[in-house]
Amino acid sequence: MPEPKPKKKVWIISGILGAVVIIALAVYFVLPKSGQDIIKKTAEDIYKPAVAFASKFATYEEVPVNISPKIPAYSVSQNLSNVTNASDFTFSDAAKNLLVKNAFVVKPSYNNEFFPLYESNRYSHTPSFITTDSMVHNYHLMFDFLLKQLEEQKLAAELKQLNANMLSESLNQYNSLKGTEWENAAKRNVGFFAVGSKLLNSSVNIPSIVANEVNQELALIEAHQGIEKSPVMNIGGGQDTMIDTPQGPQSLEALKEDYSQYIPRGHYDKTEELKAYFKSMMWY
Repeated sequence: MPEPKPKKKVWIISGILGAVVIIALAVYFVLPKSGQDIIKKTAEDIYKPAVAFASKFATYEEVPVNISPKIPAYSVSQNLSNVTNASDFTFSDAAKNLLVKNAFVVKPSYNNEFFPLYESNRYSHTPSFITTDSMVHNYHLMFDFLLKQLEEQKLAAELKQLNANMLSESLNQYNSLKGTEWENAAKRNVGFFAVGSKLLNSSVNIPSIVANEVNQELALIEAHQGIEKSPVMNIGGGQDTMIDTPQGPQSLEALKEDYSQYIPRGHYDKTEELKAYFKSMMWY
């Protein structure tokens, strides 16, 4: 039997498509409303992307306060005669004058923290004026201790493994991208992770392809003098260049780093391991 001519094929296909559309419409309108809703909802679920709404965080609800201060105004006598426990303390002339003027004075103490002083006052029956900053400070001490333990026992090892993996993968990418337009970007990645790795672990071997730039970067980090052009971040470029813009020629500055930030501080200056961890994390 001879094949239908092309024009006849078009009519056959058009007829089939028309029949499908008619059947679909008939099914939709014949179905009860519940069935239509199911079809509509299914279509919405397929084609409408899910929307995530952020929940409220730390909502503050104001608490009404109906209190009128009733403490009468007072002043400190020049000879401190109305300070009941003045004899328990020794004041310099300057401290005494400030106490009379401001009704309080701050003196240096041999205590390193608030709580030993509070405990001493409790035994000597000396009233303590406890300020909110002392409570926040104690919370900070607790947090700092927990963070230090976590970094020493867990995170430092995780960072060491991360550095090794990223440096290895960056080298693999560089080798596979040599000769392409991405070669320099891959080389910069190698240098970037080589610096982070070397800062944490001095035994890491710096890949020869970035040894010059990485050693320059490490020297700047150790000197921590201030903002300088980064040898590693500017691999393949790094010099201030002029580019054409709609506003005319503009200077495109090299990427810079603030090396003064690499001075370990807080609990990070307690051990050599924490110093290394601090510098590596600061680099990232």
